[in-house]
Amino acid sequence: MLGEIIAVGEEVLAGDVINSNAAVLSRRLAELGIFCRHHSVVGDDEGDIVELLGKASERSRFILLSGGLGPTKDDLTKEAVASFLGRPLYEAPELKQGIIDWFSHRNYTISENNFKQALMIEGGQALHNNNGTAPGVYVCDEGVHYFLLPGPPGELIPMYDDYVKPILEPLRNQKIVSKTFKLVNIGESQAVTVLDDMMTYSETFILAPYAKLGEVHLKATAIGQDEVSLNKKIEEVEKVIYDRLGEYIYSQDSDDLVDKVIGLLKADNLTFGAAESCTGGMVADLFVSKPGVSSVFMESAVTYSNSSKTRVLGVAEDTLATYGAVSEETAVEMVEGVMERFKVDTGIAITGIAGPDGGSEEKPVGLVYIAIGFKGRVWVQKYNLGGNRDKIRQYAAKRSLISLYNKLKEIYPS
Repeated sequence: MLGEIIAVGEEVLAGDVINSNAAVLSRRLAELGIFCRHHSVVGDDEGDIVELLGKASERSRFILLSGGLGPTKDDLTKEAVASFLGRPLYEAPELKQGIIDWFSHRNYTISENNFKQALMIEGGQALHNNNGTAPGVYVCDEGVHYFLLPGPPGELIPMYDDYVKPILEPLRNQKIVSKTFKLVNIGESQAVTVLDDMMTYSETFILAPYAKLGEVHLKATAIGQDEVSLNKKIEEVEKVIYDRLGEYIYSQDSDDLVDKVIGLLKADNLTFGAAESCTGGMVADLFVSKPGVSSVFMESAVTYSNSSKTRVLGVAEDTLATYGAVSEETAVEMVEGVMERFKVDTGIAITGIAGPDGGSEEKPVGLVYIAIGFKGRVWVQKYNLGGNRDKIRQYAAKRSLISLYNKLKEIYPS
C-alpha cells in the first residue's frame, strides 16, 4: 500500500509556490493506510514527467499528480500520462459542456484554449471539479492507480475528499488506527528519550515524533487487519505515554493549543485581551482565526511605538525612559493596561527586539518579555530567542500562548 505524490509545475520548482499539496495528500493517504515513500517535483516538461512516471510506477501502487491541468501549452500532465501509458487523448463532450456552462454562469468570455481541459485519457474516469474548470482524471493501468488533480489547493482538496477517497477506500487491503498526542513544555529530544523503548518503525506499528513550533507531537499508528486488536494496541500505547509524559500533554485530538486555551477561557467564563509590540498582531491572529472566539476575545492592540504604549495602555513615560520599551517593567504595565482599559479578566502583553537591528550588548536581538495578567495579578517571563526576525516573532507569539495555557492550568487545575 505505497503511495507517491508528484507535483508538476515550474512555479513549484522555482519556490514561487509552496508544495502544500504534498503534505495534505500524504495525511489523507495515511488515514487510509497508504503510506508515501516518495514526494517529487517536476517541471513543465513532458519528457521529464514521463521519465519520473516510469520510476514511480515501479515502486508505488498509487500515484497522485497535482498541477499541470490548466488550459495553457505548458500544462502537460494529461499529455505526459497518456504518453506514458500509451493511450490516446480525446475530447469528452460532457467535459466540454461543463466548461461552457462554468463560463456562461459567471458571464466570462471563454477562449478556445479552455477546451484543452476537456481532454480525457482513453479508459480514464473524469473527476468533477466543483471549484474550477480543470477536471481531474483517474486511470488504472497494470495495477497502478493514477490520479491527476488540479494544482490549486482550493480545487485539489475538495476533489480528493469527494472523488478520490471513495475510489481508494475499497482498494486498501489493511486497516489503520492512529492517535496523535500533543505536548508542550518539553523538547523533542527529552520526549524521545523518555519513550526510547517505544520508538519503533515497522509494518505493524509506528510511533513517530514531530517537532512543531514550541510543541512536540507524538503520532502512534497501528496497522493490520483486525480493527479491534489495533484499537487495543493504541490504548496500550496511550496508557504508557500518559504514565510517562501525561503532565505535558494538552490534547490527543485535532484541537491545537489555541483551541485548548479558548476552551479553558470559555469553561471559566473568562474574557481575554492582548497588547503586542514586536509580534505585531500575531497573537490576535491566532485567536480570531478560530470561530466562536468572540465570546472570550474582547480586544487587542498593536502598540509598536512608545507613544502608543502610553496612549493606548497607560504605560508611564517615566517607565519607558528609565527601563526602556523592552523591559520587565514595561511588559507589566502593558498587561495591566490590557486588563484595566480593555475590561478583561486575563491578558497577554509582548515586547521585544525582533531585529535584525536595534539590539545592544545589554539588550540583544531576540530579547523578549511576555507578561500574563489574570484578574489584577501579573507574571512576567524573559526570553532570549534565536533565529531571524520572523522566527523570533513567531516563537514569541507561540510562547505567549503556552504561558497563558500554563497559567490557566495552574489556576484551574481541573
